[in-house]
Amino acid sequence: MKKIMFALTLILLLALTLGAVGCAEEETTPSPSPTPTALSLEITQPEDGAEVSTSPINVTGKTIPGAVVSASIDDTVEIADVDQNGNFSVTVVLEEGPNLIEVIASDQQGNEKSSSVTIFYVP
Repeated sequence: MKKIMFALTLILLLALTLGAVGCAEEETTPSPSPTPTALSLEITQPEDGAEVSTSPINVTGKTIPGAVVSASIDDTVEIADVDQNGNFSVTVVLEEGPNLIEVIASDQQGNEKSSSVTIFYVP
């Protein structure tokens, strides 16, 4: 959307400039737009295959600033808190036995990355 608005503004300014100056042609070079950071996702805790004796647990990791991160077990989805550095943390409740935790990060462009860990809860 920003690119379209930028292009339309540039075309309008160019048309106004050409109309005011006559038919003088002037080459304009648009300023480069900042390159977005590629979406990344890393789960730092807990480790895949870990055995824990307490529930709930915190799932922590790293992504890019501004990303939206969710963690899900079965049909339960929790939204993580993501700080200005891209560090995230979310609390999930475990069921006894193996628990597959899927974490999904998405950016403003609609890109998604996912990662998962299996945790064994033995109360």
